[in-house]
Amino acid sequence: MRRNTAGWRRSKACAREAVARIRLLLVDPKARGLGLGRHLTDECIRFARDAGYRKMTLWTHSVLTAARHIYQQAGFKLMRSEQHESWGRPVVSEHWDLEL
Repeated sequence: MRRNTAGWRRSKACAREAVARIRLLLVDPKARGLGLGRHLTDECIRFARDAGYRKMTLWTHSVLTAARHIYQQAGFKLMRSEQHESWGRPVVSEHWDLEL
């Protein structure tokens, strides 16, 4: 795991499927808009490619429009979405994949 003061990333792999998973990507609200989310996403992808993974997957919510834009720009494709409740509120979760 790499950390810096603006955000951090963690990539967890499912080795038998050769799938890397972005479990959490967070940028501190004070540092948003500086390109750090894009940089962290690019670093996750670079790491997965260098490690020999064939695919990367992530899960997010539809309301996180800035994050969704970053994932689309990086080449991720929306695979499916699901409506459910989270903390008593209706949300739409999304599953995105990237072929490496």
